[in-house]
Amino acid sequence: MRSFLTRLLKKKYSREYKVLRDINISSWPSLKLNYWGITKCGNTKIRSHLYKLSTGSEYQVSPVFEHEHVSFLTRDQAFASERQNFTVTRHPLHRFVSAWKDLCRTRPKRGVSAGLQPSWSLVQLARWVHEMPDEIVDIHFKSQSWFIPQPLEFEIDLSNIDRDWPFDLPAPTRKRVRPSNQVDHEIDDETKKLISSRYAQDLERFGYPADPFS
Repeated sequence: MRSFLTRLLKKKYSREYKVLRDINISSWPSLKLNYWGITKCGNTKIRSHLYKLSTGSEYQVSPVFEHEHVSFLTRDQAFASERQNFTVTRHPLHRFVSAWKDLCRTRPKRGVSAGLQPSWSLVQLARWVHEMPDEIVDIHFKSQSWFIPQPLEFEIDLSNIDRDWPFDLPAPTRKRVRPSNQVDHEIDDETKKLISSRYAQDLERFGYPADPFS
């Protein structure tokens, strides 16, 4: 009976932790910050930076280390705390290309677990993502508005993070913690239109132009 209850509690805890991990709000009490992380927006880099500032030690990119050393909050808990809430955003097209490089060309096994085919081109992935709503799509492709459903005190664009970092703390560098493979690619008009349509709310919500290259 005891072993059954132990397994049941572990399963419940694991499920609750996964929900918090997907929402991805990490708490940094010594820095008086809550970081609302968004996948493919410098998420791992910023969390590593905050961990180093908070503890003086290097962050390890592993689920076990994260589970043991990072505290995650619900949205209500984050707003109820006395810490400042911030996030880092990115133009949806740049974020999409980053996800393609990561899950289709660098970590194909993770891509398969996300439901995609690692052999897909940019436009093939864009067609798939376009038909996948936030409720069911993998965490790497949920809209930024899903992560940030209401305005925060600080919303920083990744491309300007060194210039616009608002805190009296060292800003993170742009050096990547887990870089993706560099792959030659072209972004065609169909891909741009599909991503602009899929993430139209993000473009409006965070003030990005439809085409970052125009």
